[in-house]
Amino acid sequence: MHTPLVSIIVPIYKVEPYLRRCLDSIINQTYTNLEIILVDDGSPDGCPQICDEYAAKDKRIVVIHKENGGLSDARNAGLDICKGEYISFVDSDDWVDVEYIEELIKPNSKNQYDIVIADYQQSNEPIDSHHILLQASSINDKQNIISAFCHLQYPPCAWAKLYRAKFIKENKLKFYKGILYEDQLWSCHLAILAKRIFILSNKIYYYTIRDNSIMQSHNIPFEKHITSWKVILSNENKIFSHCSNITSKDIDYFFLQKTTEILNKAHNNWPYFKKSFLTIAESLNKNPIAYWLKFSTYPKKIIFFLLNKVPQIASQLVLFYYFKK
Repeated sequence: MHTPLVSIIVPIYKVEPYLRRCLDSIINQTYTNLEIILVDDGSPDGCPQICDEYAAKDKRIVVIHKENGGLSDARNAGLDICKGEYISFVDSDDWVDVEYIEELIKPNSKNQYDIVIADYQQSNEPIDSHHILLQASSINDKQNIISAFCHLQYPPCAWAKLYRAKFIKENKLKFYKGILYEDQLWSCHLAILAKRIFILSNKIYYYTIRDNSIMQSHNIPFEKHITSWKVILSNENKIFSHCSNITSKDIDYFFLQKTTEILNKAHNNWPYFKKSFLTIAESLNKNPIAYWLKFSTYPKKIIFFLLNKVPQIASQLVLFYYFKK
C-alpha cells in the first residue's frame, strides 16, 4: 500500500506551555511517514530549545530557526522547504487526534483531492458543537466548492486540512504577510482554485482559545485590524470578480457575513465602528447596509431602505445601535 510522505508545518512563537502537547500529538500519529517542520519564528522563550530537543529524538523533525516575521512568514518558510506529497498545518498551541493524518489521507487512497477538510473542537465550546455544515462527502464541482465556501459551510482556517502539495505549488500559493486573519484570504484563494475537495465530519483537530494568543490579544491596535480587513476584503472582491463559477447570490451572502463579522468586532465603540463601516464601503465599493436589504426581514428592509435615503452618517449611527442592541 502506497504511504505518501506528509509534511506537517508547525509555526512556533511564544507557546512554551503548549508546545510539548502539540508535538507529542504529532510524533505519535498512527500514520508515520511524516516530515515534521518546526518553524521557530524567533520565539523569545524556551520554544527554540524544545524544538531542538524533539529533533534530536525524532529524525522526521526538521527545525527552522528564523527571525520573527509573523505567522504567515513562518508558514511560508515551511512551504519553501517541505518535500511531502501532502501538506498539513498545525498551530503550536493546538493539538491533534492520534489518527489525524490517517483520517485526512484516507480519502486520497481512491481519488486525488486538492483539499481534505476535517471538523475541529474548540476548547471553550460544548463537546457536541460542530463547525462543518456538510455531510461527509466529496465535492467535485467548482461552483459547489465556491458556494460551500461562500456560505461558510466549512471553516476558513488553514489548519484541520490536508492539501495536495502539487496543487499548492502549481498555483504558487503563499500566505499574505503582515496582516491579521490571514487564513481567510488563503482559504478564499484555495476555494476558487480547487477542483475537488473532500469533507470529513469527524472532529480530529483541537483548537485552543487563550487570552494571550494573536487573535485574542487586546494589545493589537485597532488600525491593524482596519488595515487587515481592507487588504482581505479588497483581495476577496478582486478574486470573485475574476471568477466565472460564482453567483451574485453567493457573493452577497459571503460579504454579508464578512461585514457582520467586522462590524461586530467594533460595535461597542462608535469611532471604531465608523472606521470599520467606511473600510467595508471603500474595499467593496458598496454600502454595507445594501447587504441587509437583501437578507433581512420585511420590517427591517423598510428601515434599511429609508436609511439609504438619508445621509451616510445617519445610516452608520442607526446600524451602530442595531449591532449594539
